[in-house]
Amino acid sequence: MLPSELLIARTYKGTIKPVFSPLTGERLQMAKELLNTFSSFVGKKKGELSEVLELYEGLEYDHRFIRGLTTILERRCRFESVSKIDPIKARRSVFEEANRTLVIDEKRREEVLTSVASSLNVSVSELERSLWADYEEELILKDFITIKPEYLLKSYNLSLAQTMLFNAMNTNFAVGNNYQRIFGRLKYLGLMYSIEHDEKERYRVFVDGPLSLFKFTKRYGTSLAKLLPTIMTADSWEVDADIVRDVGGVPRVLKFHIDVKERDKFPELSGSGEEKFDSDVELNFFNGFNSSKTGWTLMREPEMMIAGPYVFIPDFIFEKGEIKCYMEIVGFWTEDYLNKKIGKLKAIEEDKMIIAVDESLACSSIRDIGGGKEIIFYRKKVPLKPILRFLRGIEEKHIESELNRLKSTKIKLEGGVLNVAEAARHYGVSRGAMKRLPLLNYKMMGDVIVSEDTVRSLSEMIEGCDNYADVVGLIESKGIPGKNAPLILEAIGYTVKWDGLNIEDAKVVKSKSKAED
Repeated sequence: MLPSELLIARTYKGTIKPVFSPLTGERLQMAKELLNTFSSFVGKKKGELSEVLELYEGLEYDHRFIRGLTTILERRCRFESVSKIDPIKARRSVFEEANRTLVIDEKRREEVLTSVASSLNVSVSELERSLWADYEEELILKDFITIKPEYLLKSYNLSLAQTMLFNAMNTNFAVGNNYQRIFGRLKYLGLMYSIEHDEKERYRVFVDGPLSLFKFTKRYGTSLAKLLPTIMTADSWEVDADIVRDVGGVPRVLKFHIDVKERDKFPELSGSGEEKFDSDVELNFFNGFNSSKTGWTLMREPEMMIAGPYVFIPDFIFEKGEIKCYMEIVGFWTEDYLNKKIGKLKAIEEDKMIIAVDESLACSSIRDIGGGKEIIFYRKKVPLKPILRFLRGIEEKHIESELNRLKSTKIKLEGGVLNVAEAARHYGVSRGAMKRLPLLNYKMMGDVIVSEDTVRSLSEMIEGCDNYADVVGLIESKGIPGKNAPLILEAIGYTVKWDGLNIEDAKVVKSKSKAED
């Protein structure tokens, strides 16, 4: 985004459009020259760079265009104050020394500088360089991250569009895909919006603009501008806005439109990005849950849910097979935000949902959300125990439902060894339900199902073999993973006696009950 005074736009019959830079030879050459200028001034003063850049503003281009490009390039610079001593300390010392006597000539000035330099253990020249080293024009350009000329012009065009939205009363957009990321970005930026279907059966999102607020905030305007690049990552998109603009000294509301047909004017933007969390509470919960071996997969902002006229994006989704459970962490304290949040949560029909609420927000409205949703109050940290308890309850109900559905189904298994996951997929149930099914002539052994004939055959093969490593080899020869060996041995009346950690030293012995038979 650029300062508003650098926005170049044209108005026509109630519409307004930024004057985007063409990607032509002359413009590309100008961009290249500016890039070379910045690169050549690494190690030099910012003031010297600024003097050269001012010369470009005298050329045939609109000075706002040149300043817009240099503004973008300055954001790719790292300036530092380079001085032997702290500039503030240097100035204070010189002023204090000068105040002791009137400095009326060059000789007295040299005496003051010499005295101060000696007390600070630096040379006079080092002292003089340090005096104003922290002033902007004295800063030294230490690094400049260069880009291609075409990318600079495209970045400029994007900045113009963002600057236009900064003065929007309202904005609406529609996209062909990428809803999940866009709505996640809406939420992260704290933008206020509503949603409806348009004539093309797409979601059209209406976002309040900064000038529609009772009190305009620069931060909100910046957040709206930051949304635009995310919208542009979709395969198809269009943005409309009402822009407030002075025309002849009179404020007017003008229509602004931009869509995917102008994609080539902007930089190619990636839809991926680093995972961001709204709060430390969310981050800590995410890391804590994923570090625990629960059997559930936890993901961030999974999918959008319709809540009346709004889209609601839960903070998390838990998944285990076909089972899904959503979770929202309510940690904001503003009354207006809380009321809106409660309204959305009540409008959601999904019952497999956990709502973790900061205990400072505990109130009857929260407790009355209902709909089978689990309400958990937390202080500083979201507890895992009640969440795991709720998830286990959901899983148990799901398994019971599957078992009831299979009561009238004849379970017929074939083969000596079957994979539980494959068998579960065949019958359309979860692995948990598959493990509880009553099986005729088969035994459940961890993640495999083994026929009783195979178990008897293994029992005969193992008889007289006491080396555990050899026994594991025999079990694997039947197509059973070696990790299931302890379960197989237990089923046929054997245990493993370890002598250290080496599997070659482990022995297979008959269990007491087997030995007594």
